[in-house]
Amino acid sequence: MKMMLRAALSLAIAVPTATPACAQEIPPLNRERFESSMHDRLRGNTVGYAFALTGPVNILAEGADGWAQKPGDGNVRMTVRTASHIGSVSKLISGTGLLYLLREKPIANGTVNQQLDTPVSDLLPQKMKQAYRARLAGMTLRTLLMHKSGLNRAPGDVGYCDGGAPIPDGWVNIDYGLSRGAQAPGTNRKYDNCNISVLRFIIPRIAFPDQAASIDQAHAGKSGAAYGKAVEPAYRFLYTTFMYTQFFNIVFRGPIPTCNPARDRGPDKFAKYYSSLGDQVGGFVQPETCNPQGSYYMSARQLARFARQMGFTNTLVGRRIRKRMIAPDDIDDRLVFNRIISDTTFLTETGKRNWVYHGGSFRGASAVVIKLPGRRYGVAISNSDEISSGDLAQALFNAYVAATKNAPRRTNR
Repeated sequence: MKMMLRAALSLAIAVPTATPACAQEIPPLNRERFESSMHDRLRGNTVGYAFALTGPVNILAEGADGWAQKPGDGNVRMTVRTASHIGSVSKLISGTGLLYLLREKPIANGTVNQQLDTPVSDLLPQKMKQAYRARLAGMTLRTLLMHKSGLNRAPGDVGYCDGGAPIPDGWVNIDYGLSRGAQAPGTNRKYDNCNISVLRFIIPRIAFPDQAASIDQAHAGKSGAAYGKAVEPAYRFLYTTFMYTQFFNIVFRGPIPTCNPARDRGPDKFAKYYSSLGDQVGGFVQPETCNPQGSYYMSARQLARFARQMGFTNTLVGRRIRKRMIAPDDIDDRLVFNRIISDTTFLTETGKRNWVYHGGSFRGASAVVIKLPGRRYGVAISNSDEISSGDLAQALFNAYVAATKNAPRRTNR
């Protein structure tokens, strides 16, 4: 009997486990083909551009061409090290900052995922908490990061929700959404600046509770709009301080992202944005502090490094939260990432058809971070209005198909 048992065990050990059909490897990357595909799509179609493809350890492909600042307007070539306005990709940066902060300074017992069920109203300035709590019922950190907060922007607000032109009073825009309350939070994805904009209050309340309490106390005698207008810039300063001193410093080596590149980098160290290829004079912004929903300047290499830290290490988020960001069971419940490309090209190798990306645009500047099949992320920036963030995402995906499948280069013109 013992001999029969040993024989059965030996047989069981010897029989290999069947490999699922979806476990095939993605073909090796042809770097030249990837770079050529990107250049073919972007060269001549925008004033300047840069891109990078990164794996878990280093950059696998990259390139840049065109002008960061046109001749006669600074005369600066675009490179992979040139900082450019990334628009709403700032939301991905800020949202990841919040997830990192919840792990480092928990606001409740439980995992980061469990803490996401904290009501947003609990983390607002004191008098805002009192005024808006009932109207924001059901709005949590989770619904905020899923872009399902239910907040609405003010009529006439072009979407900045921060005092950007043509609305001069940022508090009016924020107050409009909060005072009217969350409409069916958690049900419908509605991508809007006013979701992530609220992180200007939430992050300081967690990162700097004593300073936040001091701000509340200093303005306790004010009410209504006077209170909001007084505390908002003070909280925004604390948000900027956290990002600069407690978040970016653990992600980047050397220069960190900035919201004021002329001040922090120098007049010839960043890309201006242009309304079109024919525009001869570009623009740039010089705010004193940063807004969480759209204000950072980053280079392609910086975006690639952020993607590596966020996507392949536990430096910023853990494995379970990362899965909720890039591949949740229901793709509509993904955290932070605002868009997807649905494509079955890599279905056999990965079992997946949805690839998340976060894009952003601001006055001609566009940027994107996209999760590509296998252990890769793609990033890209451009600086004139002919190329959108969606165009950049599709260009990266198509270039990856061409570089791994040896397929004819797709066009998305």
